[in-house]
Amino acid sequence: RCAARQVALALAHLLGNAAAFALPGTPAQAVISLAHADGMAVLSVADRGRGIEPRDQAHLFRLFATGGRGPEYGAGVGLAICRAVAEGHGGRAWLESAPGRGTTVHLSFAGQ
Repeated sequence: RCAARQVALALAHLLGNAAAFALPGTPAQAVISLAHADGMAVLSVADRGRGIEPRDQAHLFRLFATGGRGPEYGAGVGLAICRAVAEGHGGRAWLESAPGRGTTVHLSFAGQ
């Protein structure tokens, strides 16, 4: 079983990122999905925002890592919290992104 408050916190961080990194002049949008595969539940949040440069993608789940400077980048703890929540539930965190095409962050959790 997942700890609902922890999952809600992770989801809040992902939705906050979708809002912060929306393309200028466009409303923030996010699609939330939940899938089950191989004994894992996978929560995904997809946006159509700025996207993330490939060179920045690998380190963004580390504590205090950011993809740039400015108030929208925050302190670099949101994705680290998401990773910790997923790993604390026997899963993992990963993302798919392309500059100008948006980002999808996936969090997997063991069990039903």
